[in-house]
Amino acid sequence: MGSRSFLSLLIKSRVYLGVVGLIVIVFYFIYLGILRLGIISPLGVEASFSILSKIINYTFFLAITSVVLSVLAYILSKVLPPSFFEPVPKIEYALAIAKMFDPVEQDGMAKIMDQLEIYPGFPYYSRESDHPSLWPLRVTQDRQALFSQYKAFLDTYPISNTLAGLGDNTIQILGGNYISDERTQLELIAKLRALFNNQLGREPAALTEIIGAEAATAFITVEAQREQIRQQFPNRFAVLRIKNIGKRDAQNVTVEFDLFGALYDFAINDDPQQVHHAEYDRAKKRIMLDKVLPGYQVDVRFWYQYYSVDNRVFPDKSDFIIELTQGLIINNFVVSEGKAVANNKLLEDFSPYELLYVGSASKKDDYSSDLKQYFEKKSALSKVHFKQYDEEHPSFKDVSPEWLASSKRADESVNAVWISFTSKAGKSYKAIHVFRHPNGPYILLSSKSKDRDDFLNVEREIEDAYQGIAENNINDRGDDICDVISVAHGFTQKGISEQIEVFFRKIFDNVIVEAVHF
Repeated sequence: MGSRSFLSLLIKSRVYLGVVGLIVIVFYFIYLGILRLGIISPLGVEASFSILSKIINYTFFLAITSVVLSVLAYILSKVLPPSFFEPVPKIEYALAIAKMFDPVEQDGMAKIMDQLEIYPGFPYYSRESDHPSLWPLRVTQDRQALFSQYKAFLDTYPISNTLAGLGDNTIQILGGNYISDERTQLELIAKLRALFNNQLGREPAALTEIIGAEAATAFITVEAQREQIRQQFPNRFAVLRIKNIGKRDAQNVTVEFDLFGALYDFAINDDPQQVHHAEYDRAKKRIMLDKVLPGYQVDVRFWYQYYSVDNRVFPDKSDFIIELTQGLIINNFVVSEGKAVANNKLLEDFSPYELLYVGSASKKDDYSSDLKQYFEKKSALSKVHFKQYDEEHPSFKDVSPEWLASSKRADESVNAVWISFTSKAGKSYKAIHVFRHPNGPYILLSSKSKDRDDFLNVEREIEDAYQGIAENNINDRGDDICDVISVAHGFTQKGISEQIEVFFRKIFDNVIVEAVHF
């Protein structure tokens, strides 16, 4: 028990101590009278006197002690201020960090709408957060600035008649508290964006032919500003909840932290009547609350962009330490004449789609234990991931053309088919049929024999058989030479099986389907 608590208990018990002291004094005089009367003679004078003397001495000591403590407690209650005996302020806090999702990357419809909507869709971390009421203030500011840029473009380059002459490309914006002119301008911008992104394939030259070079340049400049806004969107959301669970006002609450990422915006949710002067010093990375009344809490929210170790080329130990708390580390948490303790239960009601961290995020001198747990968890997740990937993307080796033709797996799930063979000149080759690629399907032809003349002959045969187009750019990769044959119409498993029978086995030797990767 601390000295403050002991004094508080002493003062509260001063009346009882006084009463006990008086009662004990009464017993003291009773025992003293019995001793003087000498009525306990059967024990002998000396024995009786010894026993009663000890009782009287202890009773007198207890009586005096009780009275002294009672008087002392009375004096202290008059001398010490009442605030001295109040419990210290106690703050509980917890930090949670969630992943934010880009709607364009998550939803096919959102990707389509992004081609015509004036504003880029803001990321979300939960179903509830995908609503303007939970967006930071900067979203509105950026949108107003972007609309001003588009409006300036329309004022400078009237394109309504030009767009009207392109046929039926009507776009109507329903809802929203827009005045008539604003709605018309938004619809014109949407039409022009749909034209540029969908019909013209974002080709500046094609847009120039329709609206002129100067207008096309100005529009593409505004589009670049729109994309810049999108590139600055956050991918992490953090909420720091601070609650006063004590019986006294918590004053001068200060939180100092480091944020290893690009801060997009922040917000402090508080009741001005219960939380006085809540402020975030962006330059010093410090949160300051002048006063938090008992029972009330503050939510400090951050939207920021963080690059995880998965996106870093050569992450070192410091990067992994930062990764533990997703780039946010609390260096100091101070409450004037009080204490602060972490309590994760404060954020039990926070339920994002993907929770990346919850805890105190306190800075530590030694992260060895935390890093060990991190790598163990990472390793376990990797094993699960690779196992799941192998189950979803199996590979089959040394299969027959008949197996390939009768495969029940969809062609869309095929990654590549590897065919090895030997040319008539006795040179070994591989023809890797790649089903999906940003530049379209292709065959990667390679040979470790490095006979360029024979390579060109084999390449021409395959080019004709597949009606493809060879790049005619033979690359030496050290242990082989290779070239790419583009096949615009793509491949099917059955089609490759037929090519093996009618082409490969008639022209080449030792034809084998080495592997099929899904």
